[in-house]
Amino acid sequence: MKWLWLWLLVIPVPMHGQRWARRVIGRVHYRDVTDVPRAYQRPDDPMMGEMWFLVGDDGTLCRVTAAEWVMAQDTEDWRCRWRYARGP
Repeated sequence: MKWLWLWLLVIPVPMHGQRWARRVIGRVHYRDVTDVPRAYQRPDDPMMGEMWFLVGDDGTLCRVTAAEWVMAQDTEDWRCRWRYARGP
């Protein structure tokens, strides 16, 4: 039983793509998916329509809904699946 208790005390380490809190420093709105820079496009993005992003203090982007885009305050920590720019 002791090994089970030790197993429960292990702190999980977030892996790539999990949610981290970053400070919001701005917002970006794209009227069409094709306007999003290719470095920030992802396969799970919608095929058409508008996209809203929050800009993190380290240059990352976070895709959010229109309501979240309006609610997020500058200098607020926001938990999200932040996107790093990919290479060319």
